[in-house]
Amino acid sequence: MLGIGKWKGEISTIVLKGTVFFNIAHDGKEYRVDIHLPEPMDKVKIVFDEIHEENNSLVGTGSISVMKNKTVETKITFEENGRVKSFMKIPMLGKVVMKNIEKID
Repeated sequence: MLGIGKWKGEISTIVLKGTVFFNIAHDGKEYRVDIHLPEPMDKVKIVFDEIHEENNSLVGTGSISVMKNKTVETKITFEENGRVKSFMKIPMLGKVVMKNIEKID
């Protein structure tokens, strides 16, 4: 299982800047990734309906509460050197890269 635990990382876009917190869990059958965006977008909910392993990455798709019928994609890659890379593709924002990712619990 990849990346189980609580993480944080930094994002910076025209409309969204700050620290993103996310939790990766696995119930023995499937992964779950919960995302918490920084203010003023903290009320926006991103729900990943499907997360699966691809080599050393977690890849998934889901939805975003403020954009009905739009798909959000994510990829979280765990490199052998301990670094973590991640991005989300969000409609109208494009590819949002998360930097300085670190495990906090």
